[in-house]
Amino acid sequence: MGPQLRRPFVSVPVRQLLFDGSPVPALKSLLRLPGTGAILDGLCGRGLCGSPRDLERLKNGRFPSMMYNNSLDGPYTIDTGKNDIDRFTRVESYKGKSSLDYWGSSYCNMLNGTDGITYPPHMERKDRIFIFNKDLCRSIYLDYERDVEYFGISTRRYVPARAVLEEPAVNPDNKCFCAPEDHCLRAGALSLSPCQFAVDGLAPDKRYHETFIDIEPLTGLALNGGKKIQINIDLERFGSLDGMERLPPVLFPVMYTNETAVVNSALAAEFRDRLQRPLSLVAAARWLLVALGSALLLLAGLMYLRRHSHPTTKAGQCPLQ
Repeated sequence: MGPQLRRPFVSVPVRQLLFDGSPVPALKSLLRLPGTGAILDGLCGRGLCGSPRDLERLKNGRFPSMMYNNSLDGPYTIDTGKNDIDRFTRVESYKGKSSLDYWGSSYCNMLNGTDGITYPPHMERKDRIFIFNKDLCRSIYLDYERDVEYFGISTRRYVPARAVLEEPAVNPDNKCFCAPEDHCLRAGALSLSPCQFAVDGLAPDKRYHETFIDIEPLTGLALNGGKKIQINIDLERFGSLDGMERLPPVLFPVMYTNETAVVNSALAAEFRDRLQRPLSLVAAARWLLVALGSALLLLAGLMYLRRHSHPTTKAGQCPLQ
C-alpha cells in the first residue's frame, strides 16, 4: 500500500520504490501478531525477498516493492554446443532446476532457448528463436521480421509474435499462464503473481514499445536489442478498506522500463575487421580458385581437342591420293 493505509495511492521516492522499500507502519505491527512469521516466510519463499537484507526490511515495516539491487540471478547451466551446435548457449537449468514451478502445467514451466544474448550460429530467416526471460518468469519465442544494418553489419530482427501474450480465449496454449487459473488477463498482459507479485503488460505502440532483438546470423550474436516492459498492479475493490471501496477493477500502471543495448561504432569496426573482412577474403579466394580451376579445365579441354582433331600418319605411309 504505502505509508498510509487510508488512501489508495501514495507517492514515494523512486529509490524507495526500486530498492529500499516503501515504509508501511501497519506492516510492522501486523508482523508482531502470532502466526505472521509463517506468512513472512511464505512471502520470501515466493521471491519477495531478494536477500537477507530484504527480509530485515520487511520485519522493519518496509514493503519490498522491487528490491533486487545487488541480488544474484541464477545460477544458470547452459549447453556449450560441443555435441550439437544448434543447442549452443541453450539454458539447461535455472537455479538448479531443469524446469520452472510457477505455472499450472509442465508446458508453461518449460525452459526453452537461450538467455537472449547469444544464439546458435548460421541462423536462417525461417528459424524461430526461443528465450528464457527470468523477469517474465517464462520462456517466449520470437519470429523474423526484417533485415537491419548497423555500421555496415547486416543483422536480422526478431520480434515476439502476438500469440506469445495473446489471451487464452484466442490462444489456448496460454491458459496455464492464468493466475489463478480462473483469472485470465486480456491480450498483452501477463500475471507475474506466482513469481514477482506484479502484472506485466506490453503497450500496443509498435514504434516505441515493441521488444526486439537484432542478430548477426553467422555468429548468432545479438548486436542490438530492446526489452520493453510495463509493470502494473491488478487492483480490485475491497469494501472493508477505507479508500478502496470505490475503486473499479483495473490494471493500474506503476512503471515502464525500456532496457536497450546497441553495438557502438568501435565494436562494430572491430567485428568487421576481425571477422567479416577475413571471411570476405576467404570467400573471394574461394571463388578465385574456382575460376582458376575452371579456366585450367577449359584450357586442358581445348588442348585435348586440338591434339586429336587432325589425323596423323605413320612412317613409310602416304596419304591416299
